[in-house]
Amino acid sequence: MKHFCFVLAVMLIFKLAGWAQSTDSVQETDSAQTSGHAQTALDPATVLQRTGERLLADLKRMPRYTCVQTITRTYYEGKHRFVRPSCSTLISEHNERKKKLPVEGWDRLRLEVALVEGKSVYSWVGAPRFSDDTLDKLAGSGPLGSGDFGLFISGILHHATLVSQGERLVDGNRLFEYSYEMPIGKSSYNVKLPDGWAVTGYSGTLLLDPETNDW
Repeated sequence: MKHFCFVLAVMLIFKLAGWAQSTDSVQETDSAQTSGHAQTALDPATVLQRTGERLLADLKRMPRYTCVQTITRTYYEGKHRFVRPSCSTLISEHNERKKKLPVEGWDRLRLEVALVEGKSVYSWVGAPRFSDDTLDKLAGSGPLGSGDFGLFISGILHHATLVSQGERLVDGNRLFEYSYEMPIGKSSYNVKLPDGWAVTGYSGTLLLDPETNDW
């Protein structure tokens, strides 16, 4: 009887050991699957593709929407020139400058912007309706750009070159950072110059949330 109890106890120990080993194996498998899923979900290329598809789908579902654009323009006292400098010259001088230029003045514009059938229309904030006036007619003289709205986002996702720049922690949130470069040949961004509007290329960075697939 004692021999039988001993054998039964040994068998029970082996069964428990086997069950524990099996449980560990299942946990390791689950952990590996979870880890693999997390790696897939947090892959920069996957996050960019998923977020881009969602944003473009949102733009198609919202053909008409409005937002408020606040434009603050600061005017600096620069060098008096007889010949207009090139962009590369201006950028070089800006990077080499040791102190800020004196401020001559500033102004601020607040406009309502609507995206209607792929085009932007404008009005002053609080106006009863959108007018047929162009942006430069409303804003008057001074530097001006065509705005950072739905068409701007769509242009970046469709035509710009985006490169992952790693991760950033912002307010406790883990975000993916990307740089983008828009060549002038594919750009639809316009800036107002003294002799009229001109298309320009541009570059910048953007942050995406891999958990919410949001911009």
